[in-house]
Amino acid sequence: MNEVVCDRVLLSIGRRANTRDIGLESINLLTERGAIVTDEHMKTNQPEVYAAGDVNGKSMLAHTAYREAEVAVNNMLGRKDIMRYEAVPGVLYTNPELSAVGETEAGAKAKGLDFSCVKIPMRFSGRFVAENEGADGLCKVLIHKKHRNILGVHMIGNSSSEAVWGAALMIEQELRVRDAKEIIFPHPTVSEIIRETIWEFDD
Repeated sequence: MNEVVCDRVLLSIGRRANTRDIGLESINLLTERGAIVTDEHMKTNQPEVYAAGDVNGKSMLAHTAYREAEVAVNNMLGRKDIMRYEAVPGVLYTNPELSAVGETEAGAKAKGLDFSCVKIPMRFSGRFVAENEGADGLCKVLIHKKHRNILGVHMIGNSSSEAVWGAALMIEQELRVRDAKEIIFPHPTVSEIIRETIWEFDD
């Protein structure tokens, strides 16, 4: 058994949807552990009832709720739209920051996906080196071997929270390596680390 000496421990075990006593039973709305069950269109099991935000318990982040609401409204108005949870970025605002979107290696293996993975140090970004004296970090990109689309991007390093949105867009739009290589990143920026990592793959 390993021991870690520290001053404080932060334990965060998540949240639950707050749907008690709002009358869901009266319309026979399907729930699971208190969360309203929705599909990719944000529809529930009841016609004309949609649910977005923390009440569906899928991804309790403000930016997820914004997008879920857009998807719900679009579908209400007859504009077909779907929610892609794999394209929702997550950030830990620690020092260094941790930012990620899409599949992890463990998740991809569990789903039986045939993928390739490349990792490069954050010091490949001159801007990162200039702004983070002596610090290091990592950028990891996963792609599907056959289809060549980007499956996941994970970064450890300050300012990664400002770059992860670009990776989310690549996953949302199902960009292939060849497509992503055509994106022009401004120089010098920390976000260039994503480009540098993608260029390690063959088209």
